[in-house]
Amino acid sequence: MLIDTTPRTTDTHSPAGTRAATEGGPYRTMHLRRLLLLVGIATTGATIGVGASAQEAKLSVLWNEGDEAVYLTTQSMAMTIDAGQAGTGESVVEQTAEVSWNVESIDEGGAERIATIRQQPSSMRVEVTGPGAQHGVYDTADEAPPEGVAALLAPSLDSFVRHGWAVQIDARGASLGVALPEAVEKSVGVSSHEPAIRTALDNLATLAAPTLPNELQSGAAEPGFEWTIDAGAGEEGAAPSLAWTCRYAGVRDVQGDPVAVFEWVGAAFADESIKVESTAGEALLDLATGQPVRCTRELEFIVTTEGATTRVKQKFEAQRVD
Repeated sequence: MLIDTTPRTTDTHSPAGTRAATEGGPYRTMHLRRLLLLVGIATTGATIGVGASAQEAKLSVLWNEGDEAVYLTTQSMAMTIDAGQAGTGESVVEQTAEVSWNVESIDEGGAERIATIRQQPSSMRVEVTGPGAQHGVYDTADEAPPEGVAALLAPSLDSFVRHGWAVQIDARGASLGVALPEAVEKSVGVSSHEPAIRTALDNLATLAAPTLPNELQSGAAEPGFEWTIDAGAGEEGAAPSLAWTCRYAGVRDVQGDPVAVFEWVGAAFADESIKVESTAGEALLDLATGQPVRCTRELEFIVTTEGATTRVKQKFEAQRVD
């Protein structure tokens, strides 16, 4: 939920960079931005539900006021940098969080039905391993204070866990924006209005499930229908634009319950220096409740810059556990 996908090749691989990464002040904000921005790529999409029978196959958001849900999310990112004579480096970030969802209100006064959902983490664990023996673990279950890099992140992560956030989701399943409490913005040192941060917040509040096109909402699409979801394009300061290709795979029986299945079948960055190597994953939506059951997504890509090549592997999974 709070992992950064934006590749970096200079700020933690030199002696100065290593020192910077273990100091406080602006470096804490830098690490939080990187954690947030990872989600901007790893979980680009929006939560969807299913609002009709399997026979009709009309798919739309179906949250109602008072609905509650709990999701367990896990993410990981492994990054390897080869900077030639400057050396190589590896870093790994792993994050697990259990987040409660509570639908506070439904607005049906406009063209789209909009749900306002309060999301509140009940637990969070973030482990960071980097070059130069950098290591740290933030865990809300630990009584002892975190050390190393995790100690820098702790005040901001504490604020996320303490205050939570709210998201608005429309009938297509698209996020209309995440509202961070003022206390969180001050602690993290970022504004939810910044393009890259706004994209990341939208995505951490959704579950790596695709935004629905009109063809699926109307019931006109059959299994095999594909569409593209483009995120981050055209905004200065946003994370690199990434277009995902999603396929509607029809209805599957999972433990006796029919679910709609969506598969991630491709992805491409607008920036030609970032090449996607592989994608995988699927989203499962309960046809009876119209709410997400399980979402997974994997992405591997290579970033080529002057003097360095960076390979990134990301995995994301969300599972309903209530």
